[in-house]
Amino acid sequence: MALRQSLIYEINVHEGVCSLHFDNSFTIYLASMDLTPLANAMSAIDMLPVEIIQALMSALPNVASLKSMALACPSFYRAFNDSQMLITTHVLLNEVDPGILPEAFAVLQSSRVRSWTRQGVTDFVSRHLNIRTASAQSWTLSDALLISKLHFHIHYFAEDFASKSLAFWALEHEVTSPSHTEIAPFNEIVEHDISSGFWRIPRADISDPGHMQPILARGLSSIRSIILANSYQDRYQLMYLDFEEYTDMFLFGALDAANEPNDHVDLEDYTADDELARIKSPFVQDPDSGPADVWFWAHQEVTQSQFINCDSQRSLRERGYVMWSRTRLVEMDVLQTPWEEPDEPPPTQNEIQWEAQKESSYDRRCSIYLSGGSGWWDFDDESKIVWPGGKAPAEHP
Repeated sequence: MALRQSLIYEINVHEGVCSLHFDNSFTIYLASMDLTPLANAMSAIDMLPVEIIQALMSALPNVASLKSMALACPSFYRAFNDSQMLITTHVLLNEVDPGILPEAFAVLQSSRVRSWTRQGVTDFVSRHLNIRTASAQSWTLSDALLISKLHFHIHYFAEDFASKSLAFWALEHEVTSPSHTEIAPFNEIVEHDISSGFWRIPRADISDPGHMQPILARGLSSIRSIILANSYQDRYQLMYLDFEEYTDMFLFGALDAANEPNDHVDLEDYTADDELARIKSPFVQDPDSGPADVWFWAHQEVTQSQFINCDSQRSLRERGYVMWSRTRLVEMDVLQTPWEEPDEPPPTQNEIQWEAQKESSYDRRCSIYLSGGSGWWDFDDESKIVWPGGKAPAEHP
C-alpha cells in the first residue's frame, strides 16, 4: 500500500510487523499482534502513543527524514507539531556535530545579510567569529533544513577533497592535484563552447581566476550541480545561467589583500613577542597542534606579506596540509627538513595541445559565432553546432 510516495515510499505489514519505508532508504519497524491485515496499518499507526512517535522522530538520522516523517500522515504531523523545536533540535544534533554548529549558524546568518558594509562586516565578525555562538538552544524546522542542506554539500566537498589530496603520498609522487581535477568542468566549456571561443575565455588558472569567480560565488549547491552534470549541455546550462562578467573582486583577491605590508622580517626570525604581535589567533583553538605546526614549518622563509595565500605554498594547500595531525607529521618526519617549493610540474599532454591550438580554436569558434552558430565544437567534430534554422550558412539556398 503506497502512501504519498514522495514521503513514505511504502507501508508493508508482514507477520505482525509494520514497516515504513521512506524514500531516503530509512525504515521504521512497528511490531503488533493486530497488524496482520494490510488495511489496518494506518489505523495501527494512529493508535501509537504520541510519546512513541516523538521518540521515533527524535532518533531519525537527519532533518530531511524528519520532514518526511512529519508529513507522512496526520498522526505524525500532530505529534511533531506538539514538540516541534525539541524534536528538530534532537535530530539536527544527530546529523551535525555540535562542535561545528557555531560555524554552521554563522553561515546561516550570513546568508540573511542583504547588503554588506565595512561596519556590517565588522559587526558580523564580532558576533559570530570572535565569539562562537551556537544560536539558541532550540531550532525551527526551516532553519534546521537550511543547516542540513549546507552540511550535506560541505560534507560532499570535504570528502571529495580529502580523497583527492592523498596526504603525504601525493607529495612524493606525480599525481593530479585536486584543483586541476575540480576545474575540469570549467575547462571543458572553455575549450569547446562556441561563445567562449568568441569571447576568448582562457582556461582556468589559479593566478587569474576572474572568469571562474562569478560561478563560484553562486555557492556550493550550484557548484556541485555543475560538477555532477550528466552531459555537456546540462553542465553548460547550469554554468551559464546568464552572461558572467570577469571579476577580480572575489575570494582570491580578498585573500591576497588580507596580508599585512612587507616588513622584510621572515617568520624564522620572529621572537616570541613578534609571534604574539603579528600572528593572529585562530577563531577556534584546535586541540591538535599539527595544523599550526605545519603552517609555521611551511612559512619560515616568508614575511607577513605572504602569510595568507602564498604562491609558494600552493602545492601544500592542494594537499590540504593544514589538516594533517601532529601524529602524522611526526610519523612522516615532515618537520625535520625545511620546506622547499617544488619545481613547476611539467604541463600535461592536454595542456600542451591546448596551447598549440588555442589561437586557431578561438579564431574558428569566433567565425562560427559571427555566422550565427552556437553550442559544442571541436576541430574534428562540427556536427554538434546549432545553426539558426538548422542549417549552416553555406547550406542555405
